Amino acid sequence: MEETADVLLGKRTLLVDGQEEIEIRIFVPVCEEDGNYRCCFSREGLIWDGRLRKAYGVDAIQALYGALQSVGSDLHEVKATMGRRVEWLGSEDLGLPKLDV
Repeated sequence: MEETADVLLGKRTLLVDGQEEIEIRIFVPVCEEDGNYRCCFSREGLIWDGRLRKAYGVDAIQALYGALQSVGSDLHEVKATMGRRVEWLGSEDLGLPKLDV
């Protein structure tokens, strides 16, 4: 049985090389039985199939930020390793944080 995400918080459409789209979806963080939070997210387009992924945190803000960092880092990797131009609103500043490694 495929897991479903909860309530959609927001989505963003990005352009790759000015034509191909990537759609990012972030869902509202949810409290789990152990008191920690999970935030589901997905990416669809280019190399992603829209499969749900999760970020976790001790509160909703940490889980949400982790999801945004994961998406930002994945998109940064596309730019760095594939040499593709990823844009949001005509800018390469995607408005997303990335993991500091």
